[in-house]
Amino acid sequence: MRIFNSPSVSLAFVLFLSIQFGLVTQAVNSTTRDHLTPKEVDLVQEAQQIDVRVDVFVRAIERRMIVLTDPAQATSKQVQKESEKWGEMPKGSQAELLGNIANILDEAITNIDDVASKEDANQMLMQKCTS
Repeated sequence: MRIFNSPSVSLAFVLFLSIQFGLVTQAVNSTTRDHLTPKEVDLVQEAQQIDVRVDVFVRAIERRMIVLTDPAQATSKQVQKESEKWGEMPKGSQAELLGNIANILDEAITNIDDVASKEDANQMLMQKCTS
């Protein structure tokens, strides 16, 4: 007598494994670090045009590069002046900040790919470049 040869038991076992995998994936994703600060997320959401949105991503990367390369500049008056719009400077270890940069670049590329896949938007961007 083989229990696992029954279609209903096999289906239940596959369903059980799927649920377990989903729970593990959710737990891992909930512990991952956000690559943008809350204010940066707001700025990205407000930027509807791709060129403006890419500018936000570039500035977010620059902020992390400042923290990585020149921590003294991270407390400069210019940065303090920007803090109302951009929020506090990102924090984390060197590895975390570099990971943030990689994730921001990935998000920017995804956004550009999304716009490029739409014909109307692609034509608008092409007209803007050629004029």
